[in-house]
Amino acid sequence: ETRPWIYGYISGSQIFRTQDYLLEAVNTMMGVPNGRLYATGDQRFQHDYKLLQPGTKEYTNAFRLFKPLLKQFPPLKLDDPYFKTKKGKRFLKSYMTKSSREKHLYNHKDYQRYDETFFETTSTE
Repeated sequence: ETRPWIYGYISGSQIFRTQDYLLEAVNTMMGVPNGRLYATGDQRFQHDYKLLQPGTKEYTNAFRLFKPLLKQFPPLKLDDPYFKTKKGKRFLKSYMTKSSREKHLYNHKDYQRYDETFFETTSTE
């Protein structure tokens, strides 16, 4: 028996997947604490995902499924004690660059099979 979700984490970006939804690029440090939420239905491999817009009923209902997971696996925040260390400060300096943001918030160009314009209108620099 398996759990009904999967979880992944790279640097400060998180991803959660259920059978019907994908919540990706949750990253409070880069100003996107709710990431991007997609309805995937029975589709796999990033084809025909539907980007859900905040404020819609479908988004609200789907995001509710992820709230307990975000509480169980809280995202990394800038006030983490590690970032006060010399090594942590060095990491942040390189991590918060434009190229790092693109690396963590967007898929590699060979895998951009679904809409990733969400951050262009919702995130803050």
